[in-house]
Amino acid sequence: MTTGQTIIYPAALLVLGLAGTLLFNAHHAHKDDFQDLSFGRIIREIWALRAGAGITLAAGSYASTPIIIVQFMAASGGLAAFVSAEKLYRIGLLATAALGNSLQGWVSDFAGDHARRRKYSLVALSGLGLVGWLLLAVAGPWATALLFSEALAADFWTCFWFGLSFLLVCVTSSTGAHWLVPAKRMRTVLTSTIAGAVVGVPAMIVLADLMGGPGGALGLALGEIVVTAIQMLVVLRLLKDPDTNTASKQAAS
Repeated sequence: MTTGQTIIYPAALLVLGLAGTLLFNAHHAHKDDFQDLSFGRIIREIWALRAGAGITLAAGSYASTPIIIVQFMAASGGLAAFVSAEKLYRIGLLATAALGNSLQGWVSDFAGDHARRRKYSLVALSGLGLVGWLLLAVAGPWATALLFSEALAADFWTCFWFGLSFLLVCVTSSTGAHWLVPAKRMRTVLTSTIAGAVVGVPAMIVLADLMGGPGGALGLALGEIVVTAIQMLVVLRLLKDPDTNTASKQAAS
């Protein structure tokens, strides 16, 4: 890093993550939400959410593999650029999580217009993704040079492909949590996540070996393309299904 203080990066992640969580709870959590909360009830709630936990576990496992793969397949110069861009990408994902979480309750509110709210969430998160893609591609090399030094700065194509992944993650944050989960299509979310890993991991291995850091980032993007394509196909079918709102209301209530 330019400052020579490596603690700044994890500290920034911690501060931003805590700030988003605290702000969300300050506006949406109430003391009544925590009344009559026993250990047994907590365990039952966790077990009821096991499908969602499986999706999170699969997605988290896949998300942790890119640096490991590129570390073994790319030259040291390509690895440095990849790691710098990946860190910038991870910081950007905090905004995706904040926006997605802030819309979750509003979209799932059983008294609301679900079709309109889901469409709004998809537009909003896609807009965030497009802005993030542009910023990563255009300003990513400059930002990584500022944060991590010129020697460790990311190149344009590594930032470009990470930006595409950012856009796709933003889209699936809406299609997954705001469309498919309320429609009780958890299996689609899990299947798409696993399919993305099946495509993305080999793609990262091959492309990182051929192209270095940019190849690893492109492989990650290919995996996200698979996830997005599978989820969007089901979302398009839901748009034609007149019973979608009913299923969403039942899930919310």
